[in-house]
Amino acid sequence: MNSNSLYIQIMQLNHQGQDFIVGDLHGRYSELMTQLKEVGFDFDNDRLIAVGDLGDRGLESEKVIQLLEHDWFFSVRGNHDQFILDQFEPERIQLYNRYSHYEPAELHRKIEGAWFFKLDEQCREYLAKLLMPLPYVIELQTHGYRIGISHAGVPSRYGNSWNDFVNDLEKRDTRELCLRTRRHAEFHDKGIERTLLDIDYTVHGHTCFEKPVFKTFSAFIDTFDKSKRLTVLSVKELLARLDKNKDWRETKISEAKHSLKTGIE
Repeated sequence: MNSNSLYIQIMQLNHQGQDFIVGDLHGRYSELMTQLKEVGFDFDNDRLIAVGDLGDRGLESEKVIQLLEHDWFFSVRGNHDQFILDQFEPERIQLYNRYSHYEPAELHRKIEGAWFFKLDEQCREYLAKLLMPLPYVIELQTHGYRIGISHAGVPSRYGNSWNDFVNDLEKRDTRELCLRTRRHAEFHDKGIERTLLDIDYTVHGHTCFEKPVFKTFSAFIDTFDKSKRLTVLSVKELLARLDKNKDWRETKISEAKHSLKTGIE
């Protein structure tokens, strides 16, 4: 059973099969199907959750977005999805830096969206309609764990608190940061990690690495542009990793709570 709000989707335990999380797809439909076959994905019982950026770059953006028609496929909203939606939704989300100087359609043309404008108007509107319900955050509640999924990461302004971030998604600029921040990933790349409270683990895309980056509280799984291979993450294997590191994670959580209570940086 799934529960939805305007900005967050809650997904409950999959009683029928397994769950998987895939990195930025960017129109790579054929590559995705190949890798789902490799992991033995069961289209009748398993579920696949994407970290956003369904279209642009690859040759099959339309087919990837149309996966949203299937009840086994879920996704959060990515910044490339928003390049399309800013052309159709009443509130424009991506306004930062140089982006604000372009009209939404002009911007999408410039940023790998030429394929979209080769489609007829009815088809463009249909793809946008499929994208409109995408949440900014998915929380997967499974086997006693809460796994948070958002496209780019948890904005630095929210410190250790996942809940503060999610509760602030009603603000336009928070939603924009949810789609584009790279600070979370950059810290990971430097070996620096925030201890996230209110959530057991988070998974993101947006910033590309040669291979998936797993830290104590977060993972980044966008890999195709550097490795030419999508990352399809088994949630079952992720939970085994969390079980193995349970004592270490609890120690880090206690330290973070103590620091917040005493005001220690």
